[in-house]
Amino acid sequence: MPHTHELETLGSFVDTAETQRTFQNTTALKNYIDQHPQLSDLTMSMTDEVKKKLLFYVGNADQKTQEKLQTELDTLSSHLTNLSEKPTVLHRLLCEEIELSYLFLRHADTIYARHSANLSSLALRRMDTDNHIEGSSSEHYS
Repeated sequence: MPHTHELETLGSFVDTAETQRTFQNTTALKNYIDQHPQLSDLTMSMTDEVKKKLLFYVGNADQKTQEKLQTELDTLSSHLTNLSEKPTVLHRLLCEEIELSYLFLRHADTIYARHSANLSSLALRRMDTDNHIEGSSSEHYS
């Protein structure tokens, strides 16, 4: 398990790389991650847990649906992995982020599909009207 100091140092490298996107800063981040593999192992174990929960929810606790989603995720993962001949830890983490983004997109689709039946056409028109009125009023005050 990484120490608090290692996590703070990693956070500092990430912040710098995000705010000052230079080759030096991203290389420093990559080198730090390569020298501390336990950090990526910790991240991977956390994302695996999130993926399992998302697959369960999106699959509506149906084993066949979850297996189908897992197959889609495995296909995406293999495409991402094949983008690099020698994947680094940073590449693995980016692939993991893309996979999670894909699952969260599927999650959002699932939430919408499950709850859209609860909205009447009148409620949808009201929301559309409210959004239109808010957009119009903000234009007057700009």
